[in-house]
This record gives sequence, structure tokens and C-alpha cells, in this order.
Amino acid sequence: MICDEGAGIPHDIRHKLFTPFFTTKQSVGTGLGLWVTRGIVEKSGGCVGFRSRSNPPTVTVFRVFLPALSRDKDDSQPHKPAILQ
Repeated sequence: MICDEGAGIPHDIRHKLFTPFFTTKQSVGTGLGLWVTRGIVEKSGGCVGFRSRSNPPTVTVFRVFLPALSRDKDDSQPHKPAILQ
């Protein structure tokens, strides 16, 4: 979980957050960070979500969920995902 108490993410741009090359930082960012992150996490069987409040008190929270790996009793190598509940 990653959390900050910045200005929050305005409602009108939330749907664009995971779009490649979308940035709110003008010349500083490439707009690829969240897009690449979501791709890696989803290919691993997980998901990325967020909540943001742009009215005081402001907060934005991103959560990354990844599946747990189970281990065979006779082998120290992970072999298949196990979903925790």
C-alpha cells in the first residue's frame, strides 16, 4: 500500500491514470509508470487499485495485490499460486 496526503486525484482524470503516456507532471514524467506497473502486476495474477479524496482531508491510496505462492513440501521452489482469503 502506498499512501499520500497530497491534493488528491481529481475525478475527471481518474479514468486516465493507467493510460500509457498520460501524465500530470508536464515535462517531468513519461506517463508510463502506472501503466507498466499494472501490466507487470496483472501478468503476475494480481491487481492494482486506488482510492483518492480530493476534498479535505485529502488522501490517495494505491494498493497492489499479488497472489501468494505455495511451496511443495519436498521442493523449496514455488510451483503454483495460492490465493489467500
